[in-house]
Amino acid sequence: SISVVIATYNRGEYLGATLDSIFAQTFPDFEVIVVDDGSTDHTRGIVDAYRSRVRYFYQNNRGPSAARNFGVRHASADWISIQDSDDLCLPNHLDDLYGYASVHPEVGMVFANGGYLGGPAHNRETIIPQAKSRLLAERRVRLDDIFDKSIVRLQAGLIAKKCYDAVGGHNEGLWICMDLDLAFRLWARYPIAYLDKVVFSYRKHAANISSDQERRLLENIRV
Repeated sequence: SISVVIATYNRGEYLGATLDSIFAQTFPDFEVIVVDDGSTDHTRGIVDAYRSRVRYFYQNNRGPSAARNFGVRHASADWISIQDSDDLCLPNHLDDLYGYASVHPEVGMVFANGGYLGGPAHNRETIIPQAKSRLLAERRVRLDDIFDKSIVRLQAGLIAKKCYDAVGGHNEGLWICMDLDLAFRLWARYPIAYLDKVVFSYRKHAANISSDQERRLLENIRV
């Protein structure tokens, strides 16, 4: 039912824990696709330990958007779950999202909230503040919601593959703000739903590409 696509680059230190969290899902019907975007560390060795359960592809380094598009092109399922290779899925992740999508096939995407691995950050427990999370679940997701602090994290989402393909997938010129860009294009053409649930844990560390604030600001302007 779901193709889980993981684009990774030199995240061998964290990738095993990410894969373990995916294989601990209460939802059973999924495949896992790992696209190695030119890693020079021990990523291949980590994936080999899961080889019977993972479809592995390697490409020269082209960036996370290109790696995600590559993975989706090889996906077998009608629904796509895009995961980062340093975060953790909670056991309810796919169950909660697919439970909604399976009875609302008209949605282009359904997404939820995330927490912070290691405890609260930015003076809050969850990525989307709890009051805002409740509000989003009560009403339709609006354009200004997507602008507000980039609430859409694809690690917390499930996307209809036909909709992903119809809008052209990820903009491969973006390395940080591709989630925001894709969310805008999906929102413009399809219903988007939000669930007031926490489905993944975000890992903050020194090598987060999102910590490149200059690049983030420039890409936000482009989007």
